[in-house]
Amino acid sequence: MIIVTDPTPEDHSLAIVRAGFVARGSSLHRWCRENGADTSNARRAIKGTWVGNKASELKERLLKAAGVEV
Repeated sequence: MIIVTDPTPEDHSLAIVRAGFVARGSSLHRWCRENGADTSNARRAIKGTWVGNKASELKERLLKAAGVEV
């Protein structure tokens, strides 16, 4: 599991999540495709430009799947 303790800009959060998927031999796009999530919504949820209950739920699922704790 990757643990990020320093607050980072939203763009770094996306890079960290992508790296988590790569480290697990997958990708953000593949996870979205396999889990019925829209890739652009996933990116926006991670960056914080899409907020709300659905965005929060998707972000939590993505972080868990990528093995990232922010």
